[in-house]
Amino acid sequence: MCDVFYSSIEWLIYRGLSSQTHLNRSEFCTRIKRAKEYGNWGKSLSLLVL
Repeated sequence: MCDVFYSSIEWLIYRGLSSQTHLNRSEFCTRIKRAKEYGNWGKSLSLLVL
């Protein structure tokens, strides 16, 4: 579980996704961390919606 979002863009994505899906904060955070390892926002976004 992480307490801090890396950027306001990620916060906006989280807000958008959490209203459409039922992603909780810790699951979102895990996916963001995994996406960061790839370092590609295209891949990041696809990881978030899967």
